[in-house]
Amino acid sequence: MSDKDEKARDVDASTLTFVGRDALATPVPTLTATASLSTPPARMARLGLDAEYSTQRPRFALLPTRPPSISLPPPSSHRPSGSDSPSFPATPAALLHAFASLSPRAKKLFAAAIAAILLLGAPIVRRAGDRGHDYSTQSPSPAHSRSFKLPPVSPQRAAADGTPRAGLFHPLASAASNDPSVSLSAYLDSHFGPPTRPLAQQPHVWLTMADALWARTGTAALHAFVERLNSERRARYGAREGRVRDTRLVVMCLDDGCVDEVAKYKDAHGRDAGGGYAYGGWRWNRPDKILSVAISPSSSRRGPGRSSVLAAVSTWPKLAAFIEVLPHRDLFFVDSDVAFRYDPYPYMEPFMATHDLVAQENDSFDHFNTGWMWIRRSQTAADAWHEVLKMDLEKTSRDQNNFNEVLGTALLRQHLDGGDPRRKPLLADFVAKNGLRVHVLDDNLFRSHHFEIDRPYAARQHSLYLHMTCGDDTRTKVYVSKAQGFWSDVERYYTEPPPLLTVDHLSGDRDDVEQLFKILLTAAHYTSRTILPPTHATFLNLEPSSSSTSRQTRRIYSSFPIPHIAEALGVPIVEPRYPAWAARELVGGSVLGLPSTSSSAVEDGEGVGSRLRLDVQWSGEDLRRRNEKVASLAEVVELDLRHTDTLTSFLALLRSPSFSSARAPVVKIINFDFPDATHWRDWDLPRALDHVHTCDELDKLPACDAICRGSKKGVKVDEAWPSWEDLEGEEDDGGEGE
Repeated sequence: MSDKDEKARDVDASTLTFVGRDALATPVPTLTATASLSTPPARMARLGLDAEYSTQRPRFALLPTRPPSISLPPPSSHRPSGSDSPSFPATPAALLHAFASLSPRAKKLFAAAIAAILLLGAPIVRRAGDRGHDYSTQSPSPAHSRSFKLPPVSPQRAAADGTPRAGLFHPLASAASNDPSVSLSAYLDSHFGPPTRPLAQQPHVWLTMADALWARTGTAALHAFVERLNSERRARYGAREGRVRDTRLVVMCLDDGCVDEVAKYKDAHGRDAGGGYAYGGWRWNRPDKILSVAISPSSSRRGPGRSSVLAAVSTWPKLAAFIEVLPHRDLFFVDSDVAFRYDPYPYMEPFMATHDLVAQENDSFDHFNTGWMWIRRSQTAADAWHEVLKMDLEKTSRDQNNFNEVLGTALLRQHLDGGDPRRKPLLADFVAKNGLRVHVLDDNLFRSHHFEIDRPYAARQHSLYLHMTCGDDTRTKVYVSKAQGFWSDVERYYTEPPPLLTVDHLSGDRDDVEQLFKILLTAAHYTSRTILPPTHATFLNLEPSSSSTSRQTRRIYSSFPIPHIAEALGVPIVEPRYPAWAARELVGGSVLGLPSTSSSAVEDGEGVGSRLRLDVQWSGEDLRRRNEKVASLAEVVELDLRHTDTLTSFLALLRSPSFSSARAPVVKIINFDFPDATHWRDWDLPRALDHVHTCDELDKLPACDAICRGSKKGVKVDEAWPSWEDLEGEEDDGGEGE
């Protein structure tokens, strides 16, 4: 560390507050690591961590440490002194001695006075206790939490100084450069205050990047999770100042459509509170050399030049943000393909107090993953990312590879105890070449999609989030996240369940499975239903290979390009476990997880109660509607395919009042595989379905970037769906199935 870095700040032992004129231009110093083998058990308990996660991996102590975002009060350590010291020691022995010294008459009067106090004062104490009770830390009764309407909110679309929440920030016409009219640092200061404020008064800032498609999908889910997390943490841990630090997601937009989408985002209760935070300024000052290097075929590792250009362009905001902001402000970075289920802070904060960088495991080249990480403010961290930028200007590569190379991660994570230096798991804690103290998170908690193939032993039941690394494309990543239960109630996706059409299973020869799926698509289109597919499809006639047999079972999203079919045909398709996720959302499932699973906690109701959110304020009518929706998800009406000889008779029955959405919220098609009742194989289906096929190369196992081979080419639609009247007329004119 330079002398300039050392003398430019004065560090307060509890808050690390910046002081001095140079505060905004000077980093927190990177200190030499000192050994601290474990986080104390008492501190782990205060942070809500179970013993299961209090591992004995090496830690590094930071002097001074700083409080987590949830600052629980320490045990009382008040020691009376001076004028506050009592003249009589209030110990049990002293009290007994004083009582024994009283006369018999005084003892009787004292006992009578105590009895009167207990008799008359108990009701008063109970009432006072009820009035002073802190409901923010317990599960409230239905009458308490669900009897009030949510107050209206006034949308705040700009900061107090006029800086909009969502903006492109074009360069000023009079400016001599292409720099945005508002820098990212100034944008953050306007909305969240300067970084010189005490940490307890600053929000956690999560940066992400998105284009218009991601802003409508994954980033929208990320925003919904963050808003819900803020609301629930305030209710669970208390709203008093210093108790909870909110989280703010800032989307660094790659196009105009992203800014428009983020501006529509809602708060945790579905209200328009002014939209999300979108910063589009990095579009204007991207170095030309990044683009020219990316176009060069010799530097492209991923096929055509265009895909490489897009990768390079999207990397620029991440690098630029770190270089500009990290000298002044701590930052989280999260990829838009990260989908959360539970609160990550209890498993981040112990390491945020002792390390400079906390990141996700990657299990590739012995690196950590830069798609989810927290970085402490320092010039050292900013300089490391500046090195990444210089490397990228010479040869385009993933920022993750370059950043790990700058830190020397691969060698520093190896074991030094005489055994295999590269045995797994690698070291979770190390000091980088530049002095940054790094912790790599538990892969059982922070899970990536590629672990399913590379680290199948990762414990899925503990996963807080799913990072859809190397998935096929945006839509496939989104659908797989939903299928595994890592999604939010974006645009009331779960709290407004649609009428569903489902089938127990799809099995048969490849042509039969395709035909059955097309029949489901046709039925859903002409009855305005949403398809609820089975979890898997079984193909009985695939070509066997060295790694497979002719009978292959695949997950539904590895059997058909589900999201691409839905997009092309305009037929919504939800994930197989949609009813379970919807019911959980409707009854108020919490995103805070289960802080305690011990038997005593469950017996006391703590473990069970923590499954429900505490921030809800539903009225009786709202609660009734939610319960009705949960009940409707279990109202399954079966339709026997043997009873309908033709496609139009099948559709007409589905469109009849007997199968209306009011009477049949969920319709299940049964007996399609009944012997001697396979007439559906000969049904002529609308030509809109001509290009609906299974995934390619089903005989091969799915891979990290091949969840559904061939899905990236999309689904063609040569002809639109015919109207219902035209479809009926075709059968009247020429018959069907002949």
